[in-house]
Amino acid sequence: MGGDYYDFFNLGPGRVGLVLADVSGKGVHAALLVANLEAYMSSQCSMAPLEPVRMLQQVNQMLYSSTAPQHYATLFFDAYDDATRELLYVNCGHIRPSGCIGMAA
Repeated sequence: MGGDYYDFFNLGPGRVGLVLADVSGKGVHAALLVANLEAYMSSQCSMAPLEPVRMLQQVNQMLYSSTAPQHYATLFFDAYDDATRELLYVNCGHIRPSGCIGMAA
């Protein structure tokens, strides 16, 4: 049990999303926070291909309203479109990977 979270999302034909996240804390509490984050991401991922920043703003609001102030998550999300060979990403508190260009939230 812990606070690491990663997942893939089917964003439609030829599109895939990836999320990498880390929540504060360890043990059962962190695992429960990851479960909430996973549910929020799944509920909002339909808007990811067109509006990834808005999607993550919604996820952030849901997590913020249901979590104590001392607990938080950092998250990196990307959406890849195979037809255009474009990768769009949003970085929410993770250290920026070197050599990457994209959108920041």
